[in-house]
This record gives sequence, structure tokens and C-alpha cells, in this order.
Amino acid sequence: MLQILLADDHPVLRAGVRALLESHEGWRVCAECGDGAEAVRLAGALRPDVAIVDLSLPGLDGLEATRRVCRASPGTAVLLYTMHASELLGEQVRRAGGRAYVLKGTPAAQLVEAVEALAARGTWWASGAALRPPNVAARPSGDLARLTAREREVLLLLAEGNSNAAAARALGIGVKTVETHRGNLMLKLGLASAVELVHYAVRNRLVTP
Repeated sequence: MLQILLADDHPVLRAGVRALLESHEGWRVCAECGDGAEAVRLAGALRPDVAIVDLSLPGLDGLEATRRVCRASPGTAVLLYTMHASELLGEQVRRAGGRAYVLKGTPAAQLVEAVEALAARGTWWASGAALRPPNVAARPSGDLARLTAREREVLLLLAEGNSNAAAARALGIGVKTVETHRGNLMLKLGLASAVELVHYAVRNRLVTP
């Protein structure tokens, strides 16, 4: 029996995903929750085979929850479930220890395929995510090429609406460090405000509007 943990803060979506998964013979949702800290606790206690984790969880966001789930239960394969399609986010999921990245709104069959891949100890990456092997450096073009890898991570997190403090928690760095990276981003990209930063990320397809 494949044991699955489901972490999403939308009860209606959770119910739909649970029904989809449990319609598959041999699959069982052993627990579900609506925040990142509870997902980590349940993963450590239950050691599920697969954890489906929403990117935008309250408390711990999906990336930080993924890191901690992988530490709490190394045998659990984590699938990040999100509305955002970007190469940079795909890389972040890999670095956090995730093994699959599925876009919400795609056909249900894709989520099933991703879980099947994880059950077979494989990986599954959504269209729009980074499809190259792990540890291969990104090759951004234009202004993005002037940014360091950490600056691109900060750019994505801030553009998704995270505060400096939330971005610091997600990356495991200090708030002052995030503020420094944010200042460097503004300088290198010629931006004057957080709104311009979001518009830049959307134009460059780092996040979806």
C-alpha cells in the first residue's frame, strides 16, 4: 500500500486530490494537513512513501517544508504542487530535496503520473520547470545573467509576495542578508520598487501573473 501525505491549506482542493489518489488501487492518503509545520510533524511520525506539498502553505512555505520533511523522513519522496511554472523554481525544488514538481490546473492524470514516478523511485517535472539534471548551473540570459544564484532565488521569492522575513526563512539566511540581496537586485536590474520587481519577474516568466 502506497502511503501518501497531503499538505494543502485549501480543504476543497485537498478533498478533490484525496479522492483522485484513493481511486487508484493500492494508494492511501494516510494523513492530510493545512500548514507546513504540521506536514513536517506528520512526515516524521508516519514516514509516508510520498508527500504532496503545496508551495504556498501558511507558516512554513512549501520549499522550507520540503527541506524539513526530507530531513524528518529521508525515505519520503516529496512532490511540490504549485500554480507557478518557472525554471528557477524547479531548481529550488531540487535543492530542497523534492523529486517532483506538478502544476495545479494541469490534467489530473499528470498528478497521478507524478505519484507513479515517485512510487517507482523516479522523478517527475512539470513543463516549465527545470528539466536538466540536478547540479547543472542555470544559464539565464539578458539582465538575469548579471544576477548571482542567490539573488535569483531572492527575486523569485519576493516576486511571489513573500516578505523579507519569509524569504529569509525559506533560504535559511538572515533578514539583513535578504535586504542586501534585494538592494543589489534593484541596482542591477534598474528597478525602483517592489511593484517593478514583480512586473520584471512576470515579464521574464519567473512567476505567473
